[in-house]
Amino acid sequence: MKKYYVIGVFAVVCSLILALSLNLKGAVNAAVNNSTVSVTGYGEKFIQANQAFWKGYVWGEGVTKNEAADKIPAAKQKFEEFMKQYGLTVVWEEVDFNEISRSVYQDNRYVGSVFDHYNAQEHFSIKSNDVQKVHDAYIALSTLGAEINFNAQKPIYTISQDVISEYKLSLIDEAKANAEERANRLISGFSKIAGINKIDVGQFVINTNADASGQQDEEYYSVQEYYIDKKLSVTVHATFTLK
Repeated sequence: MKKYYVIGVFAVVCSLILALSLNLKGAVNAAVNNSTVSVTGYGEKFIQANQAFWKGYVWGEGVTKNEAADKIPAAKQKFEEFMKQYGLTVVWEEVDFNEISRSVYQDNRYVGSVFDHYNAQEHFSIKSNDVQKVHDAYIALSTLGAEINFNAQKPIYTISQDVISEYKLSLIDEAKANAEERANRLISGFSKIAGINKIDVGQFVINTNADASGQQDEEYYSVQEYYIDKKLSVTVHATFTLK
């Protein structure tokens, strides 16, 4: 029993030293007792999104609904021709109308508003598995600004569930191997791992790929869907039995 007590004390001290000195991905979370060592492991994979979703609308204005709507077809045609250059298909919805008012002032005082004109909008959506074409079209879209009236959101780039599932097992294996490597470093010179006692898998997380985009994950986590390059990661908490 004394032998294992010494091992436990020195292993804990060793873990604190390594936590400060080793530059490892993820948080070092370890605990050593007389018979086991528990460590958090980390796995990550840098991949590109394989789905793009893009929405927006073209619009026209007029004093009547018909006058406003009559300006939509020409805008749609130019927009479609532009997207065809990138091999993208546009799906259109019904035309919506908004009444636009103007403010009325008397003696420099605001007294209310009155109807001014109609604004007609026809929304579009674009879905594609070629995310690079969508990205290129979005970057070049400003060239249409002088020709037609439109509003386009930023495209959203995602990873399909089948691709995520494809990487899940390999990421778990990588995180397990990372945990075992850390455990071996923590107990090096004092004991050896006999086997795995317990594995708890954490959530799979998708962030922007900071290495590829030049941005920091923490700062851009909330808008990661706007970036093509992604980082898929997972943590596991592994407990190993000692010899």
